[in-house]
Amino acid sequence: MSGKFTRNQLKAAAMIAMFCDHFAVVFLQGEPYLVMRMIGRIAFPIFAYFIVQGFLHTSDFRKYFMRIGIFALISEIPFDLVFSGKVLELHSQNVMFTMLIGLGMLFFLRKWGENGWARGLVFLAGCLCGAVLRVDYSWFGVAVVGLFYLLRNSWERYRLFVISVLFFSYGGIEWFGILGVLGIMLYREEREVLPLPKYLFYIFYPAHLLFLFFLNMI
Repeated sequence: MSGKFTRNQLKAAAMIAMFCDHFAVVFLQGEPYLVMRMIGRIAFPIFAYFIVQGFLHTSDFRKYFMRIGIFALISEIPFDLVFSGKVLELHSQNVMFTMLIGLGMLFFLRKWGENGWARGLVFLAGCLCGAVLRVDYSWFGVAVVGLFYLLRNSWERYRLFVISVLFFSYGGIEWFGILGVLGIMLYREEREVLPLPKYLFYIFYPAHLLFLFFLNMI
C-alpha cells in the first residue's frame, strides 16, 4: 500500500475533525449535529496513533510524559466549560488524560515486553484506569493506544482488522473512527509538505475549546 499522507497532513485532518465534533456539541442539533459528530470520530485514532509514535521516538520519556500531563491539566477547565458548563467537573476528564494513561501503559508494556502475562495485566490495568477515572473515551481510548503499540509491527491489514473490530464493538457512531484508522494505514514517514509548529496540537486543543465556549457566550 503506497503512502499518501504525512504526519502533519494527518494531524491537520484530525484537528479539523475535532473542531467539527466540538462545534456540533456546542451549536448544532438534529442531522447536522449527527453528521459533524461522525466526522469528529476521525480524530481520536489519529492522535492515539501519534501518541504511540511519539513514545517510540522520544529521547526523553519523562519530559514527554510531563508535557502531556501539563497540557491535560491546562485543558481540563476548557473541556469542562464546553461539555458540562462548569469550571470544574470531576465526573469526566479530557482526552489528554486518556493519552496520559495510555503513555503510562506503554512504558510498562515496553518494560515487561518479554512477559506475556505481565503485558496482559498492564493492558487491563490501563483500561481499568481509563474507566475508573472517567477519561474521554474511557477504557476504549486507552485500549486503542495500547493496540496501536502492540500491533505496530503487524501486517497492516491485520492491524486494521483488529482495531476496526474494537471500534465496532464499542458501538454507536464510534465505528466512523475506522476512517481515521484507514488514514493511518496510508501514513509514511516522508518529507513534510505541510509545515506545522511542533506544539500546535497541544495548544490547539484547549484553545479551540475556549474559543467555542466564548463564541457561545456572545
